[in-house]
Amino acid sequence: LAVATEYLRSLASHGLKAEPFLVDFVISLTVASAPPRHHTLHQFLQYHVISDSPPVARQLLALSGEYPPALQLSIDMLHRLGSHQEVADLMIAQGMLLPVMRYIKRHSTVLVPAATLLQAALDASDTTLFHTTYRFVQAMHNQLYASHRRSSPNFLPTDGCQGFSEHFNDMFPDDS
Repeated sequence: LAVATEYLRSLASHGLKAEPFLVDFVISLTVASAPPRHHTLHQFLQYHVISDSPPVARQLLALSGEYPPALQLSIDMLHRLGSHQEVADLMIAQGMLLPVMRYIKRHSTVLVPAATLLQAALDASDTTLFHTTYRFVQAMHNQLYASHRRSSPNFLPTDGCQGFSEHFNDMFPDDS
């Protein structure tokens, strides 16, 4: 591990990128050691010994089951790479609905179907989260309509949200 790490540092100091197989090898060495050296991997990423790349981000995601901070490392890396849509999709898949709504608000290029967000909120079995998500989607539709990027501020049949609207009205009859 020490030799491979020093080689990576040498490449970085000369402005060169390491070959993907070498980065994969270093990551494998850190997590396959007994005990796994997750903290070392974390430092390699923090100090850019291992450069940001989509394959590294996916490896981190795969490690998140055994090393939970790897999920956030993966999200941060994808964000730095400008993969905003992938960040949003990953957050939704991980059930991070409140953070993804903030993320979508900050990154107007991210497009997530209303039905996807609402289904994730419904699956969370949290009425407050469903209410918040429903209102968020409505606000986004209003914003898109105001900027002439949507034909109506209301749900359209193509949105696939009729069932969610009915569910919302049943759950919150005074808030319709």
